[in-house]
Amino acid sequence: MRQWQLDTFNAIMSAFHDAQLDYENALNEEKLKAAATKQDNPAFYRQIENTILRKNCISYLIDKNANAAQTYGLNMGNGNNSFSSYEVNNTAALDQYSALVKFLEQSFEWNVMSYNLYPYYWAAKQD
Repeated sequence: MRQWQLDTFNAIMSAFHDAQLDYENALNEEKLKAAATKQDNPAFYRQIENTILRKNCISYLIDKNANAAQTYGLNMGNGNNSFSSYEVNNTAALDQYSALVKFLEQSFEWNVMSYNLYPYYWAAKQD
């Protein structure tokens, strides 16, 4: 019985180490692929910046913040003072709200956007 337990344990540990080695090799291959993708596409980070800036610009244009009670006449706020808990009420005004967002998405040529990213020390002291 003792010999069977040792043989079984050794077989399980051997299979575990083989599976762990396969996992680590696959993980390293994926990391190399991700690094190659970032190097091959010089606009990789510019695409991310463009998407986030576009989203933030539209949010500011429609006054989407936690303290906004009205958004172009639509009561979209939930009365909460935390931006992380902001949510759009699913009401009849949602169609008007989505039409406004669609209009703003299509009104600007976001692919020719120009911007400067200033260092953090240009922000207000409280920020």
